[in-house]
Order: sequence, then structure tokens, then C-alpha cells
Amino acid sequence: DLNKALKEIVSEIPDAHGGGHPQAAGAGMKTNDFPEFLQSLAEYVEDRG
Repeated sequence: DLNKALKEIVSEIPDAHGGGHPQAAGAGMKTNDFPEFLQSLAEYVEDRG
């Protein structure tokens, strides 16, 4: 569920937002926070994979 994943991940990044649908979602954040977002997303997928 991408919506659930993004909401959980962006809640840990200041001024970030995200959400959408189970199969399609998006997120917005400051450019310098993007590497942290990618790392968190990779860990989220690995933990649930």
C-alpha cells in the first residue's frame, strides 16, 4: 500500500507530505531531504519484503 508507506515515511521528514492511493501515491519534500526519503523507502520495503 503506497499511500500507507509514504504517509509513514514522510511523517519522519520535516515539511514533507505524501499520500495517494494503494497502487499510486506521491510525496513532496525539500530537495536535500530526498536521499533520506529514498533510504527510508528502501528500508520500509526491505522490512516488509
